[in-house]
Amino acid sequence: MFQEINNLYSRLHQLEINYWLTRDLFSMPWWVILLTNAVLFALLLFLIDRTRIIQIFLAFMVCFTIDGSFDDIGKFFGWWNYQHQLIVFTARFNAANFALVPASVALAYQFFRTWGKFLISQLLISAVYAFIGLPVFAWLGIITLSNWSYFGSFLVLILTGILTKAVTDWIVSAKREPHAHDDKNREFTFSSTRKKQGAR
Repeated sequence: MFQEINNLYSRLHQLEINYWLTRDLFSMPWWVILLTNAVLFALLLFLIDRTRIIQIFLAFMVCFTIDGSFDDIGKFFGWWNYQHQLIVFTARFNAANFALVPASVALAYQFFRTWGKFLISQLLISAVYAFIGLPVFAWLGIITLSNWSYFGSFLVLILTGILTKAVTDWIVSAKREPHAHDDKNREFTFSSTRKKQGAR
């Protein structure tokens, strides 16, 4: 059984590569995917806060991972599929919005630090992507929804943003805590030393 499944996967991958090379690569939808993602990523590079560059790129990578995981789940269960892909042989870059969503969420994370403002920004971003961007991609034949809805994508996008901020904040705070503890230790040592010197 396993060998049969493996053979089917190999045949499927070969068909996907042949289709991508002969009908997809450099087609109009392929250029749409490339340009939209490149523009958003370039916008992120242009607007990124240089004093928080590591933190913002961390948010980008966290969102990239979460969004890609949701995309893998949806494709596995047949909720949607992509007729056009930027790169067919890697799962993380075959989604039509592989940089659109992470770049947008990373910028929202940068500009809206409080949870309230960030959630409002996520509602707007998710609505634009789910009810405007996704229908346009579907009209262009880039994505096909089978057992899924635009409202479902809206909810998943909101959840993606919430998880991105929660995980990123947790990583940043976990990284700062040891430094804060070290600073307190140094302050305590310095204070103790001065007291001893004063006693002498």
